[in-house]
Amino acid sequence: MFSFTRALFAGALLSALPLAAAPFTLSTGSSLTMNFDGFYSASKTTIPGLSGQVILSNFNISNTMFAGQTATIVTLDYTVKNTSVSPNLTSRITNFAINTTPNILTTAPNSVSGIFDTVSYGANQPNGVGAVELCWATQGCPGGGGGGVDIGASSSGSATIYFAGNFSSFDIDSAYLRYQSVTCSSGSPCNASASGSLVNTTFTSSTPPSGIPEPSSFGLLSLGLAGFAVWFRKSRRS
Repeated sequence: MFSFTRALFAGALLSALPLAAAPFTLSTGSSLTMNFDGFYSASKTTIPGLSGQVILSNFNISNTMFAGQTATIVTLDYTVKNTSVSPNLTSRITNFAINTTPNILTTAPNSVSGIFDTVSYGANQPNGVGAVELCWATQGCPGGGGGGVDIGASSSGSATIYFAGNFSSFDIDSAYLRYQSVTCSSGSPCNASASGSLVNTTFTSSTPPSGIPEPSSFGLLSLGLAGFAVWFRKSRRS
């Protein structure tokens, strides 16, 4: 009984827990806060203290026609914050990049306002990330020149992106930041430029992100917990 119940309990937990790398399904009214680390090289060597935050909010999704084909317009507001701390001494966030499930219409009048006003498609994100579908930058993706969000500062704007097909929600599969002019305290791992990958998120939407347990998963979890309780009572009697 012990082995069966333990296996059932473990299986229920694994089935019901959210998937850490699941995409986020965004719909009208969604908001998503993403926190990023900092790293360089394909081995993702961490730069201590290097971090950033991107807040996407006020999503609105509407269907339209563009160049004779069905399309979906996604509008949103964004705020990019450079949350880096010591031993990172200086850094600038110069782009924000995402990969999405729908196809972006690169011939459409996609636009971003604010300092991240240069839109690139299929551009290269350095430090082992590779090609990204959509990149908003100060000087183009992967970057160069001046500008960006310095430590302790933030910048806001809005974006309008066209996608192929008609839909009411879409996925952000992955997201990255780009840092430049990076300096660090003596003895700390560092590199003049770096990228950032997601470390945690806060999500609000009418559509749950992929990986959030469905009601059936919660039922399975309850079954596993009940089985564990039965085993625990029997083990105490023996």
